[in-house]
Amino acid sequence: VYKKILYCAVIDFLAKVWCLAERKNIKKNRDRFCEFVEKFGRWEDCNRVSLPYLKMYLEHKSDAKFKRLKKFVERKFEESAMEWRWLGVKLVRNIDPSIEEISTLLSDTKEFEKLRKFRHVELLWKYRNSLIHETQEKGFPLEKSEEFEPYYHTKHKYIKKGNIITSETTWELVYPLFFLERLAENSLKNLKEWVIKERKNPYDLPLSSCWYWEK
Repeated sequence: VYKKILYCAVIDFLAKVWCLAERKNIKKNRDRFCEFVEKFGRWEDCNRVSLPYLKMYLEHKSDAKFKRLKKFVERKFEESAMEWRWLGVKLVRNIDPSIEEISTLLSDTKEFEKLRKFRHVELLWKYRNSLIHETQEKGFPLEKSEEFEPYYHTKHKYIKKGNIITSETTWELVYPLFFLERLAENSLKNLKEWVIKERKNPYDLPLSSCWYWEK
């Protein structure tokens, strides 16, 4: 976990450097982090929407405007569940739809904006918060050392009520260590290229206002 915390801290710092150099007035740390990762992380799947998270969200929506989207999600989820037994893990890029694909299935602009929180770049921000502020990972991730891309794995839980035993299966989202390492490396490399191209000097930026810590 501590290595993941360090990589997240590196990305945080680089995002701050970019924001100051670009003179962007981004007040929320989340917005700064997400926009930076989208721009410099070279993460092709950052705007994919997590299918399991989206499915859970839609289970509480009964309005007719969600009908097309719910049908799409349920069909895609069932197809993935049927294939599960042949694969140990499911890569995010092989199952999760893009935000653009979701936009064609929901015409309500306000509701669509709410679904953006299930994009992986947003989920990574929440994951980062859990690591940095709580020193723990979200969910029950089973990490495979050979994986370099975000993926899901199943977790089975057995519940006994009297003489009846039922099972519950969840899809656990994993952001592997090597993925975060590569994301940090890409961010640094691409930010460096941007700084040189735009003739920005990071050493001239007010990263620390003074030696006195109190404001």
